[in-house]
Amino acid sequence: MNAAGDIAETLAKVLVCPRTYAPLTAHDGVLHEEQSGAAYPSNEHGYFDFTLNPEFYAMESTSEEYAVEQQSSWRRFYDEFLKPWLDREGGRRVLEVGCGLGLGIRYFAEDGYEAFGLDIPCLAKFWAKAGNDPRCFVNGDGAAMPFPDGYFDAVYTLGTIEHIGTKVGHYTLADNYLDTRRAFARELVRVTKPGGRILVTCPNKSFPIDIHHEPTDAATPAGTMRFRRYFFDCFGMTLHKPFGAYHLFSFGELRHLFCADAGAAGAEALPLRHYFAFKRTGSLGLLRGFKNLIVMYIEGMPPLLRRSCFNPFLVVEIRR
Repeated sequence: MNAAGDIAETLAKVLVCPRTYAPLTAHDGVLHEEQSGAAYPSNEHGYFDFTLNPEFYAMESTSEEYAVEQQSSWRRFYDEFLKPWLDREGGRRVLEVGCGLGLGIRYFAEDGYEAFGLDIPCLAKFWAKAGNDPRCFVNGDGAAMPFPDGYFDAVYTLGTIEHIGTKVGHYTLADNYLDTRRAFARELVRVTKPGGRILVTCPNKSFPIDIHHEPTDAATPAGTMRFRRYFFDCFGMTLHKPFGAYHLFSFGELRHLFCADAGAAGAEALPLRHYFAFKRTGSLGLLRGFKNLIVMYIEGMPPLLRRSCFNPFLVVEIRR
């Protein structure tokens, strides 16, 4: 049996069809769902592709520059924040949705965890370049994942959820963005075991300054948001209204999405200590001179403020 056949046999023991959630079988290096006739081959980079939405093939979610940046800082983030979060309740099966380069999953696998990373097709070339194990990484859609019900002790998605339901994967909301976001939340809850945890992070919509995202993207109508674009170019910050339809989430919106809409049991805003060991924070612009004070404030924030408009960034644990 060739390498693709070995990988297919291994994945068939765990994965399911993202259309029907029925088991898969491996034949000649391809994964099949027998009743529907669906087939899932590996792509040119050697990773199995379960992407159902053809629009994802046109999206780019990272760059060579950002890839280098992640390489230099992810180890510290893993050691100081991510692994301690997982180990707090002793989970051994973990999934990252929107895994980017997949460094966290690589570290978990090296430490003996059963770890999977999922992201859209454009990431496969980065995985191949980094030598990521095709038994641990699959391409697909977070709203229709090839994993069984209740399989993971913990699932995490970092700085991804605000891009769900957008037109080009960045900023501008699609007409059906709420339906897409509900499907995404339901899938994360579905693959998490009862009593397990989901970690979701993004800038806080209730805080009117965003230093992580630009104010426009390729889908933004021409001639709009000129002042916000100018302000970002000058100061590295995006000003936005803290209410209404927007790509970011407030704590209340995340809690409603996962608990009321997707059936999770509860949500808690966690401390931000050590989270920014790897996270991009833009240029900080006018705030650069106050960086140390800002870090002290963010990391020492009292619990009641973590879910409020005084917190610029949300780190939320959802209890399944």
